[in-house]
Amino acid sequence: MRFKPGACNAALAAAFALLAGCAHAAPRDRALAGSWSQYQRNPAHNAVLARGSLAVSWKYDARAQINGGLAVVGERVFLATFTGEMISLHLATGALAWKQHADNLVMSTPVVADGIVVFGTGRNGASGGTNKSFVYAGGAATGKTIDFWGRRAGDHLLAFDAATGARRWAFRTAGEDMPSAAIVGGRVIFANGDAHAYALSLRAGKALWQRSLGGIATMASTNFAAGRVFISVCYDAMQRAQSLALAPRSGRILWRAPYGNCDSAPTYARGRLFLSGVSGNRAAFGYGARAEIAALDARSGKLLWIYRSAHARPYSKVGSSERAIAGAYAGGLYYQPVPTADELLAFDAASGALRWRFRSNGAIKMSPVVAGGHLFVGDAAGLLYTLDARTGKLLAVKMFAYPFATAPPVLVGKTLLLVNGRYVFALPLARGELR
Repeated sequence: MRFKPGACNAALAAAFALLAGCAHAAPRDRALAGSWSQYQRNPAHNAVLARGSLAVSWKYDARAQINGGLAVVGERVFLATFTGEMISLHLATGALAWKQHADNLVMSTPVVADGIVVFGTGRNGASGGTNKSFVYAGGAATGKTIDFWGRRAGDHLLAFDAATGARRWAFRTAGEDMPSAAIVGGRVIFANGDAHAYALSLRAGKALWQRSLGGIATMASTNFAAGRVFISVCYDAMQRAQSLALAPRSGRILWRAPYGNCDSAPTYARGRLFLSGVSGNRAAFGYGARAEIAALDARSGKLLWIYRSAHARPYSKVGSSERAIAGAYAGGLYYQPVPTADELLAFDAASGALRWRFRSNGAIKMSPVVAGGHLFVGDAAGLLYTLDARTGKLLAVKMFAYPFATAPPVLVGKTLLLVNGRYVFALPLARGELR
C-alpha cells in the first residue's frame, strides 16, 4: 500500500495530536483513578484504602454541617453540606478543587465511577421539611399519592464531572434522596423517601426502572454485593421495617425480610447480610427502642442469627437523629454501633456470639473503620476512640469540638480522614495510632 506524502504528514500530525492529548489527559486520569461505588466504598462498609505510606495532615472548613460520608477517588476527596454545597478537595493538601451548589441540603455520601460523581439532595421532617402526601415521581398519570419524606419542589439526584465539577445531569424525585446510591454496571440504583427504588443510567441520568418498595428509605444507603441490590425501608408510620433484595437489571424483588431499619444501610460479607434495626419506638420516658441486630443468608433472606438488647433506651437528635446505623465487617467480626445504648458491639460474624462490648460517653451514630488491629469511631460527645479491634480495649481517646454525626471515618494509607461538625480532618497515623 502506498501513501501520498500529504496523507502521511496528516497521519503523523494526527498521531502527534493524539499523543499530546493523552499526555494532557494522563494526570487527570491518575488523579481520579478508581471508584467509590457505594456507602463506605465496599459492601462490608470498612473504608480502608491501601496507599502505602501516605500520611498527610490538614483541616478543611466547609462552613456548614457535614453529615454525609466522604468519598475518596484517586487524589480527590468528595463531600457535601447542609447548605447544599457539593465539594471536591485535593487529598494531599485539603485545598478546594471545585464547589457546586444544590437547591436543598445534601446528606448523602457521594458515589463515584467513570469520572462521574453523584450526590442526592433531601430535607426530611427532622431537618425542617414536611411529611405530606404528594403525587410520587412517575405516578402523575394515575394521580396516585403516598406518604413520604419530601417537599413540593422535589429533590434530585445530581451528577457532575468528577474532575471539573461541571453538571452532567439531574433527576428529580418527589421523595428526599438522602440515602446514598450504589453504582452497579453503569447504573445508579437508589431508594428514597417516596417508597420507591430507581435505576438510572450513569452517563445520562435516564430512568431505566422504578420499583415500589412498600416503605421509605430515610438514610439507609443502597448496598450492592453478590449480584444483588440490598435496601432497607420503614413503613407503618416508621414503626415497622423490612429489608429487600432486588435484581439490579430489572428491579425485581427477590425476597423481603422483617429486619433492618430505614436509617441503617445493610452490610454484606461472606454470603451474609447484616442488618441493624430497632424494635419499638416509644417507652415510658418518651422515644426509645431496643436494638435488633440480625444476620441473614444474602441469597434467600433466611435468618441466621439475631441479637436483641434487653432494655429500651432513648435516642436523641444530637449530631443526627438516627436510631440505627450501619455496621462494618472486618476479619471475621461484625462491629455494630447501637445509638440508643451508647455502645459498640462486636459479634462473631458466623455465629452471632457477642465477643465484646464497648460503652462510649455519647451515642455512636457512625460506622467504624478497622485496620491493623485498630478500630476508629466517634461519638455524639465529640470523642474519637481508638480501640483494639479484637478485644474492644480502649487504646486512646481524642476530644473534638463538635458531636460526631453519621459521617464515618475513612483510612487512606496512613491517614485517617474524619468529619467533625463543619470540618474535615486529615490525621496522620504512627504505628496505626493517631499522632
